[in-house]
Amino acid sequence: MNFNLNLFLEGFRNCLWCGSFRKDLGNPVCAYCFKILEQRYLGTGLNFAEVKGLPTLFLFKWFPDDSFLIKLMTHLKGRKQGLAWEFLAKFSVEQSLVSNQSINFYKRKNKIFVVPPPRVLKSKDHGYFWSMALAKEVGGVMRDCLISIPDGGKNAGLGQKSKSKEERASIEFKTEEVFSNLDEVMFIFADDIITTGSTASAAYFALGCPKNFMVWTLAYRALLV
Repeated sequence: MNFNLNLFLEGFRNCLWCGSFRKDLGNPVCAYCFKILEQRYLGTGLNFAEVKGLPTLFLFKWFPDDSFLIKLMTHLKGRKQGLAWEFLAKFSVEQSLVSNQSINFYKRKNKIFVVPPPRVLKSKDHGYFWSMALAKEVGGVMRDCLISIPDGGKNAGLGQKSKSKEERASIEFKTEEVFSNLDEVMFIFADDIITTGSTASAAYFALGCPKNFMVWTLAYRALLV
């Protein structure tokens, strides 16, 4: 029998929460932490909210003092977490099947385009992996078409976390593609975290305000007023 070193090492990756070894290659957390995850966050289907008037599905509601989610999101943004994103996308879709808010989505016969947020030099970051994994699970195609419009260089190079609330609200995108027959397409804007909804709103307008549009995120973190 051939020895697969990569598979062997994969089996000894640490749990994203507690750091212990995990046996399930497809689950980024150990069995103990996954049980906590189910009890604390999961089991009732995806959560739903309207953020900036856009229908938004999310797996986790992130409160400022939630150390459990802070640790998860920090580890997910590390390298070589593709399998973890695939697991979470699959789990998110499974949860949507018991969510009344998302049943209509699966009855649609539209083509499904999953659109990630724009990234510096089209890097394969957490937003990219979340979009790829989600597109696979919903039977769609990822369309990596959004580009940020610079604001005169004033905030060039600043990420969303480094911007003020006003600067976040003023972001603007454009698209590299021209989409025809918008009514025949279901657009899913896929971002790992939604806060103010400004990024999703910018994507919506850049895509031409399509009739069929939703946001699908891993965590919704509303900013404190």
